[in-house]
Formats: sequence, C-alpha cells, structure tokens
Amino acid sequence: INLWKVYLDKIGMAKGGREVLAKLTNEACEFYLNQLKYSHHEILKAALGALKELITKVEGSAETIKAHFEEIMVACFKVTRHENPPIRSTCFITLGSLITKCPDQAKPKLPQFIDVGFFQICFNFKSEEIAESVALYLVEIYKTFKDVGEIGFEKF
Repeated sequence: INLWKVYLDKIGMAKGGREVLAKLTNEACEFYLNQLKYSHHEILKAALGALKELITKVEGSAETIKAHFEEIMVACFKVTRHENPPIRSTCFITLGSLITKCPDQAKPKLPQFIDVGFFQICFNFKSEEIAESVALYLVEIYKTFKDVGEIGFEKF
C-alpha cells in the first residue's frame, strides 16, 4: 500500500485517467513490473491485468511497451509457473496482448512463447481456466505470425 500511495502522490488524482496514464506510461509500466516481483496472488493478478490494459488500451503506450518488452516477457514467463491457476490464466492473456502489440520484438522469441503455452496445456489440463487462456494465447500467436514460414506449430 505504501508504494501505491507514493505513486498516487506522484501522479495525483486527476480526472481523465487514460490521458494521465498516457503521459506516464513509462512510470506505470515500471510500477506494474515491480509489482510482479511480489508473491501475493491478488497483487500479481492486478499487476498483470493493469499491464494488459496499458498494452491494449492506452494510446501512445507502444514505445514504452517495446522498450520494456524483454522485462515484461521475462517477468510473465516466471509468473506462468505460479501455483495459482487464475494468475497463470491472467498471465497468458497479458502475454497474448504483448505479442500482438510488439510482433517485431516477439518474432525472435517465438519458440519460447510457443513452448511456454504448450507446456501449460500439457501439464495443467485440470484447469479449464488455464486451458482456455492458453488456447486464446496460442491463437493470438498464430494470428499474429500466420504468415511466418517457421512458426513452430507444425511440430505438434
């Protein structure tokens, strides 16, 4: 709560949240990435959801997301191993958004993105929520890179 108060004091309580967030995308992205270091499941889920919103709904966030692509990817890959299924599910939704927003940065990492998705399907088949999120994630990868010759799906 103290970290959140510091950020609220920094950005203020202005109206027009998207406009304010658009001006502070870098600070917001760094804040959410920092929150992914915590193990409390509600903090993780909220930070992942906020990152997804930053990626998909805040105009002008593309450059910030591209600059933090590697950090977001690594942090999310770690969270895909979390014991809480709803957190893993949210993580895959965020990863799908990241791939869609930054295809040039994601393309060299396609094997890693595909492997993490298939690993979840193979070893977490008891959770319908994860299966659905991972399926949507893999569809996002396919739609984004369907014109790439070596996408990696032909192995399966």
